[in-house]
Amino acid sequence: MEFLLLAIAIAMINVSSNVLRTLFTTTHPSFYHHVGVSSLCSQQCSPWCVRPPNHCVNNSGHCINNPGHSVNSPSSQVVFLDNYVNRKDNTEKKVLLQYKKSELLHINRTCHTISDSLVKRLSVLGIRRSPCTCKLKKYKRGTRAGKHRQRSIPTIENVFPKQNPPSPPPVNKAKTENLIRIQTTNAPTNTPPGLKVIHLNAQSTREKTTIISDLIEEMDVDIAFITEIWLYPSGDEIVMQNLTPDSYTSVFFPRNKGKGGGIGIIHRQSLKIQSERLSNMTSFECCQCKLTISPQTVTFVCVYRPPPNKKNKFTTKQFVSEFQDLLDDYSANVKAPIFLGDFNFHYDNPSDTNVRAMLDILQSYLLFQVVDKPTHKHNHILDWVITDNVCNINKLQVHNKCISDHFIVSFEIPFNRPPCVKRTITCMKMDINHDRFTSDIQDLVQNIEKDISTNKLDSYNIKLRELLDHHAPLRSRTVTARPSAKWMTSEIKEAKSERRRAERKWRSTKLVVHKDIYKQLNTKVKHLIEIAKREMYSKQIEECATSKALFQVTDTICGKRGSTQSVFPKTIPADILSEKFANFFSDKITSIRTSLDAASSSPPTFDSFEALRAMFLEEALYK
Repeated sequence: MEFLLLAIAIAMINVSSNVLRTLFTTTHPSFYHHVGVSSLCSQQCSPWCVRPPNHCVNNSGHCINNPGHSVNSPSSQVVFLDNYVNRKDNTEKKVLLQYKKSELLHINRTCHTISDSLVKRLSVLGIRRSPCTCKLKKYKRGTRAGKHRQRSIPTIENVFPKQNPPSPPPVNKAKTENLIRIQTTNAPTNTPPGLKVIHLNAQSTREKTTIISDLIEEMDVDIAFITEIWLYPSGDEIVMQNLTPDSYTSVFFPRNKGKGGGIGIIHRQSLKIQSERLSNMTSFECCQCKLTISPQTVTFVCVYRPPPNKKNKFTTKQFVSEFQDLLDDYSANVKAPIFLGDFNFHYDNPSDTNVRAMLDILQSYLLFQVVDKPTHKHNHILDWVITDNVCNINKLQVHNKCISDHFIVSFEIPFNRPPCVKRTITCMKMDINHDRFTSDIQDLVQNIEKDISTNKLDSYNIKLRELLDHHAPLRSRTVTARPSAKWMTSEIKEAKSERRRAERKWRSTKLVVHKDIYKQLNTKVKHLIEIAKREMYSKQIEECATSKALFQVTDTICGKRGSTQSVFPKTIPADILSEKFANFFSDKITSIRTSLDAASSSPPTFDSFEALRAMFLEEALYK
């Protein structure tokens, strides 16, 4: 490539030499004083000679030593003939100017330099483009090239000159290409967290109320679905109450017949949720939970499928058929619900015929199962989460809290969490000046005595109320109802911290010994919480001064609803519910009237009374 450029440069010089000869004959003689053109003689000089002595060409194109020889071929060296004027004696002398190949290649290459101070300033600011620091590869002894640098074979890629991309326009007469490019990123936006939903197969909640309720608070859960609660429809109200943390509400659907099974839903009180049991299924238990956060609505369907056995006589074919009917009922909706629960299918074994049948049904309804980690201690995926849009499920995780053989499946849905419930508290200022208050009461009594109005009692009550409002006015404030554990102690907090450290250690090592340590600390926390709750309730009972306060504490412990909580069903509209109440009481009054005998309409007379005797009068007076 370099030789090609050299040949082109020399050819251009040869062409320009003929032009300059013509100019020399017509222009001013002083022009020749500065520039002369010559080339190497093709016959006398070697084309690869670096400095040929006295082999140059005159202005007519002939060799100086051999005037008969003309210059016909280019060489690797170009010689210019110039007239040098000595200023001391004003003598002229012809001087030969010789240029090498490398010097010709650097013609017209301008180099813009900047001051050292500016270079240092750019380096201090960190915006100076660092020069190429590519180091040549060092070759070890024994290679074919030795210590010499290996050069690539020059190739011609294009006969046209390479066009560099246009540089950006200058800004304030400054070239921005001299500055390095800084990668910019968008500022992170603080997106509010979504609603957190969990599913747990508890395998009996009767002895795990403390652990489950504490887990819901610790994980900051919004909605918790619990399968296999193993509770009875009546008689287990205390267990249900202990499962529900403060500021949460629970709905349980135990089995109507037999033991085991059952589904429970625990959610925050600030969430508007309508729950109901779907009782038209025989091979599995199912309940529906509809959450509404205006203007969004989502429906959860919690499923528990007991394993088929000889006792329940359930079959997989029966479940697949009933589950397909359930999907048909929801297929008319614009947005499919989120199905979750214990399906007892090994999703990790897609070669199983039952699993393939379930996956084919889900695929036909454009549904997806999104749990991809084991949810059972035997490394099987039994607990599923099914949705029609994977984007609706965020941060799906599986947690092994050693509560049962199943793990906890948690995820978030893109719903804004509603604000906490707020309530207004009205209290009276009790820190008053007793001396001034006593003096004002005395003045009030004297003024009442001087009052000549007839209704002094009403006047006294009004004045006394005004006086009380002046010294101890009522103050109202709005507070946010947050979950509070009144039984929490420093010992429990320390035990929880120790349990979290043991859990992290177990997650990192995966050793059985660390798992056993975590389970022991989990049991320790459970016992500490139970002791703290027992002491708290005992203290509350001792502080009850009236029977009413005692009954309120008893109702709280036994899980009965207080008078401030609404017991009306939320699934029935208010207008229909009020109409039912009116019809009930009107029908009841009508039935009572019809059941009574017709009373005598004639008023009593003195004929029906007996004569009063003195003996009866004495007995009545001395009783």
